[in-house]
Amino acid sequence: MLAVSTALALMLVQRSTSSGTSVVINNTAVPPVPALDPDRVARGAILYAENCATCHGANLEGAPDWKRRLPDGSLPPPPHDSSGHTWHHPDALLLSIIANGGDPATKSKMPAFKDKLTQDEMTAILEFIKSRWGEGERGFQWWMTATTPPTPTPTPVALGRTLFVANCAECHGENAEGHVIEPAPALDASEHAWHHPDWQLRQFIHDGKYSFGPVQMPAFKDKLGDPAGQIGFVIAYIKSLWTEEQRASQESMNQRSVVPTP
Repeated sequence: MLAVSTALALMLVQRSTSSGTSVVINNTAVPPVPALDPDRVARGAILYAENCATCHGANLEGAPDWKRRLPDGSLPPPPHDSSGHTWHHPDALLLSIIANGGDPATKSKMPAFKDKLTQDEMTAILEFIKSRWGEGERGFQWWMTATTPPTPTPTPVALGRTLFVANCAECHGENAEGHVIEPAPALDASEHAWHHPDWQLRQFIHDGKYSFGPVQMPAFKDKLGDPAGQIGFVIAYIKSLWTEEQRASQESMNQRSVVPTP
């Protein structure tokens, strides 16, 4: 049924895109397919060759017999040209897969590239892939992109919560209640985390902290990187657990505190 629906949609799309008019599928119209940027496509071709061709093929042809599962249950890398199914998915999903890797639930071996490629570079790769599709596939994928509701951008607090659970909860508790492993303190409103200015909190996370006990606070500079980036998100989450009065007091301390010169 899906194959029939997709084939019919392609016929409708080809009629629309060839005339440069709106793309209409299932009585839902979207604006004409946007033109690809030649410079971005050229850049994407270089980045694809450097990062993707080893698995997905120099000509986007994918692995042989890519629909047959391997002994470990995973699927081989699919093609990204018109013969595959990449064009069935909206931009947001495709860029998310490039950034975050494939779904572990499907045993995907697709790695994440968010630490290797910028958002603009990932978009350039997708533009190059689109340049290799037929007119119908381009139109269908554009319709999917235009009709898919945007995913809300996570707030710094939400991002910080995710990072905190992944990196800090083992010692400080999933809700920052503390003392899961001593002497890790509570970081919520119940103890004294709000007594420290931002620069000191960043320093503790980035460089680690000496503790009186058998367990020392480790440094996260190699895992969370720039103190103004992911570490900043973690601190934003921790601050969200404090009372309004505690946040005001800590902000006043930020304004009075002098950041030490390295």
